[in-house]
Amino acid sequence: MIYKIKTNCLICHKEIWNWPCHLKRGEGKYCSFKCRGYALGKANFKTGVLIDNNGYRRILKHEHPNTDSKGYVLEHRYILEKKIGRLLERWEIAHHINGNKLDNRPENIQLMQWSEHTTYENKKRNSYIPMLKARGYFVRGVMEELK
Repeated sequence: MIYKIKTNCLICHKEIWNWPCHLKRGEGKYCSFKCRGYALGKANFKTGVLIDNNGYRRILKHEHPNTDSKGYVLEHRYILEKKIGRLLERWEIAHHINGNKLDNRPENIQLMQWSEHTTYENKKRNSYIPMLKARGYFVRGVMEELK
């Protein structure tokens, strides 16, 4: 009779039970899809860097007061904090000047208030609407929704 073998998850070290045939095929290394996702490229555990679902780079800084539950902080906010010499308030935005979310050079990150950033983004979006309308990209129903 074949019995399951006790192993540990390679990421969180939680105890898991696997069939020997799964281990031979290279399966059964992780306790969940979440741990498997981290191991297969969503995070680089040697450098502590990952790209989140919104396209922003996060870095591992356990000692930082604004980390998430895993100890990661948004890199562009962290760099701006170092640039201005203080922690950012919740209503302050680290705006990427060139629009590239992964370009976190200090000269590309600008401090903005939440309301200021919203106004800027709305003006930028609204400036494209007449050009796209002239090119015929919007159907009548969509344009009515945007007004």
